[in-house]
Amino acid sequence: MMKQIIGGMYACLILVCLLVLQAGASAVGVYYVSPDGDDADSGLTENQSVRSLMRARELAAAYQTEHPQSDVRVYFKGGRYEFETPVVFGPENSGKPNTTIYYEAFPGQVPVFSSAKRLEGLKFTPSKEVDGAYETTVPDGLFFEQLFVDGQGYRMARFPNYDASIRILNGTDPHCIDPKRVAGWKNPRGGYLHALHGRRWGGTHYRFTGKEEGNSLRMEGGWQDNRRTGPHKTYRYVENIFEELDTAYEWFLDRDKSVLYVYPPEGVDLSSAVISVTPIERESILRFEGSREQSVKNLCIKGITFSATARTFMKTKEPLLRSDWAIYRNGAVYFKGSEDCQVHRCHFTQLGGNAIFIDGYNQRIDVRSCLIENIGASAVCAVGDTKAVYNGLYKPYGPGVSAKDMIWKRGAKTEDYPRSIQISDNLIFDIGRIEKQSAGVHLSVAYGVSVQHNSIYNVPRAGINISEGAFGGHDIAYNDVFDTVMETNDHGAFNSWGRDRYWWSRGIDLSKRHETVLLDCMKPTTIRNNRWKCEHGWDIDLDDGSSHYIITNNVCLSGGIKLREGFHRIARNNICVGKRGLDFHAWYRNSYDVVSQNIVFAKHHVRKNAMKHWGALIDYNFFAPTAAKDPRFVHIDKHSVTGEPLFLDPKNLDFRIQPDSLAYAVGFQNFDMNGFGVVSSHLRAMAKRPEFDGFPEPEEKEVEPVAFEGMLLRDIENLSDLSATGMGEKKGAWLLEKTSKLDPRWSKLEDFDVIVSLNAQPVNKVKDLIAIAGKLQRGKPIEAEIFRKQKQLKIRLD
Repeated sequence: MMKQIIGGMYACLILVCLLVLQAGASAVGVYYVSPDGDDADSGLTENQSVRSLMRARELAAAYQTEHPQSDVRVYFKGGRYEFETPVVFGPENSGKPNTTIYYEAFPGQVPVFSSAKRLEGLKFTPSKEVDGAYETTVPDGLFFEQLFVDGQGYRMARFPNYDASIRILNGTDPHCIDPKRVAGWKNPRGGYLHALHGRRWGGTHYRFTGKEEGNSLRMEGGWQDNRRTGPHKTYRYVENIFEELDTAYEWFLDRDKSVLYVYPPEGVDLSSAVISVTPIERESILRFEGSREQSVKNLCIKGITFSATARTFMKTKEPLLRSDWAIYRNGAVYFKGSEDCQVHRCHFTQLGGNAIFIDGYNQRIDVRSCLIENIGASAVCAVGDTKAVYNGLYKPYGPGVSAKDMIWKRGAKTEDYPRSIQISDNLIFDIGRIEKQSAGVHLSVAYGVSVQHNSIYNVPRAGINISEGAFGGHDIAYNDVFDTVMETNDHGAFNSWGRDRYWWSRGIDLSKRHETVLLDCMKPTTIRNNRWKCEHGWDIDLDDGSSHYIITNNVCLSGGIKLREGFHRIARNNICVGKRGLDFHAWYRNSYDVVSQNIVFAKHHVRKNAMKHWGALIDYNFFAPTAAKDPRFVHIDKHSVTGEPLFLDPKNLDFRIQPDSLAYAVGFQNFDMNGFGVVSSHLRAMAKRPEFDGFPEPEEKEVEPVAFEGMLLRDIENLSDLSATGMGEKKGAWLLEKTSKLDPRWSKLEDFDVIVSLNAQPVNKVKDLIAIAGKLQRGKPIEAEIFRKQKQLKIRLD
């Protein structure tokens, strides 16, 4: 009897344990979603999968209401999910405190969240108007600018035709909108002019609204850059013009007739192909929308592929304070008013605009281990509200803040900005396919963003860009950034500006400006332990007032480090082995800058008044024989050393120095050469590394000025000259200094003016100015065209 009782007790105990385990298993909160599922099902098993993210979102919220201490995992089976409108996560969809709701790929499968719409029942017939093309009708009112055939993106009909081997815009023609060509276009309305910025500081876009008599075009646009100059005269092309449909992989939509024309390559049968398009309104897929008071919390998106959002370049209008950027606050994944949310191991591809946009107030957003490639604009943007900044101004070179208007409060005016954001271990390449003022990571009006272990390459402008000093505290570390500034000019693999409230301020004692700069930039930004390579600009470009930076332990493979107007910068223990070394542009008096213990292979480059103001310390640097100390600069580098650095293995990108290197004498210290770029195994297997072809000859050699009629003049020779003057091309006579022997006829010119014409005769070199001036009649007025403070002006010289 006792054995039966004991046996019964054991049975009860086992039953209780099973019930507990079963209850625990149900507390895990697992749901399944499949493209073949049914929202009427429970979602509790693979065979009962629901179909939509919206239904899964409801199930997850309901589960956490009953189990507020449990995580929830929503698994998406492989396949394609079409999003006609973005799915919005509000505060009510948040995970509970100390929990997370995961929306993730089923292990080993690839769910694709796509904005593309499949077009069914199309009947293609050979076009009677374009040999080689086919045409079909599409639903009335359907408007799209992205088309995919069997998943491959095709291009709008364009001139000149797309050529992948051409670096800038994949083909340009300066005559693409000449009246002679426009005469052949029956109706250009809806076509586009795409061009680089007039000085190649980004890109600009215009939409054609019609044409006039004489075949000139009516157009709107040009607002995509905060420093508008109109389109570049050479680097431009047109698209979405029917008469330019003439080669494979092109298409055109006649919106008036609802007829689609497609020019396939040989071997592609359109009648059996899958045709997808992205309707113009489908710009975003997932949106996290809360506020500081009621934020979206504790959500994780993992392992999802995001594809085929609409192009947004004509909506890129909002200027970002005094930076060169305009912005459109949107992305395939968009955050506003969110906390403790994550995007992990996702893939972003074939997007028309930004991949991820973190807008305004957000905290602890984590973007990690993602692959972002082949997209129209930027990869990750963290951008606050410009109204969060005291004395915020928008014109980059407009009037500064006067002493009476200066607000002396430190920090932010509101809480509407991202902080404590993590952007790490992401592989980013082939971005900015449409919008050239773009970046792998772009920060503006943000604080304490960590950008670490990212590999970023093949981008038209900067790999990492910071718009202004508000509010600093960023950590840029262990990134591998190369093949940058591939289509534009006067920029860097890392680029920043610092045109904050102190910049160009009026009536403020210059000796106090170093204090004023710290009002916006609350903590220094650190750029440490990165590898940079920019063959078309600087590796690290601290431009226009960038302040409060610590730059240490960086390998610069090509463009070196540029320090323009700014304060409180430390550049220490960096290696510059490329054609440019350390560039000093237009320094302020008492800048408190320190440049020390660096290894450089090119002479210092000094522009404008930097030779007069040397900061706190420029000394104890190590020069390779190609960069021996410049005898003109007697006040700096008194203790610097010249010699062979004796790197361990430069061919394999190991620039640690050997034990007997003289570089130790200036205090240089070795640092790790293996930690750059992505760390996830699946990304490391795909990521490229920069190439190093040996130590080049320094690219930019100093040119001696020419004395003429009391002026010291020199030609615009190189990238440093272009950056210092703000010129877009190498032309003009640069007036470095007026002397006591100045001829009165030049008295209205100012130091650092660039003279580009006299009496409508072009001045491309100093010799042109001398030749033209020699033929001018004394006493007659001279009409001069000059470039002053980054503006082109016409002045009358009497």
